Amino acid sequence: MLAACLPARLQVTAVLQDSSKLAGQLFWAEVGSVPCRKDGCCKQLFSFRYGTTDVLVFQQIFRDHYLRALYSLFPEDAAPKYILDAGANAGYATALFKLLWPDATVVSLEPDPSNFAQLRRNTAGFSGVHRLNAGLWGRQANITLSSNCGRGEEWGKDVAQMFNIPRFDFVKIDIEGAEGRVFVPGADLSWLGGPRVVSLEIHDFFAERFGMTAVSGHVDAAFAQHPNYQIARDNEHVFFIDNEQLAAANLAAKPGGGTP
Repeated sequence: MLAACLPARLQVTAVLQDSSKLAGQLFWAEVGSVPCRKDGCCKQLFSFRYGTTDVLVFQQIFRDHYLRALYSLFPEDAAPKYILDAGANAGYATALFKLLWPDATVVSLEPDPSNFAQLRRNTAGFSGVHRLNAGLWGRQANITLSSNCGRGEEWGKDVAQMFNIPRFDFVKIDIEGAEGRVFVPGADLSWLGGPRVVSLEIHDFFAERFGMTAVSGHVDAAFAQHPNYQIARDNEHVFFIDNEQLAAANLAAKPGGGTP
């Protein structure tokens, strides 16, 4: 059972003979007891950057709440086939998706060059991963975290069309406040209604970077147009789950949003 591979503590064994010696700004570590679709647990090699939040991000995804939410949302007979990881960071979530669902196709978007390099390192051993050094937006445009950028041509379904994906079953969005622009009034939201689950980490405190007073209001307004979604929450994420997936996962909708 996958849950049996969730360690009580994060166990990281440095591959280097002397763990205090770092290979430049990077070190590689073999992480034991990670969940996977094989008999027993798996060991997986990951890259971490010294002096960054990489280890904390890894812990959040693999040990803390996010992994538990995925166990609840996607039972074995309702696993996602096509996943969009928008804001893939160093690639730990993409790696988890491939460990849990090895047959899934994952499109991973990450605009930051340093993070994107880590994403490539941490997912190099997986097939079915398409990596793009780009950010998600309400329309096709290049974005940075520190500036407002103009809008380009309408996009919406274009990321899926690039890889002949009929629709994304699971969309994970963690893009440091730019989610407000993805869901801004007038953005192409024709893809909503397709995913069975949309996972969002909402950053209202980054709203000013994008010329907004709030982010969550744009998100709420967008999903209000799609009543087939129910809301669930954990400590950091908001999950929009369509009714069919709720039934498949044997989850009951709770007023105001419950915990997966």
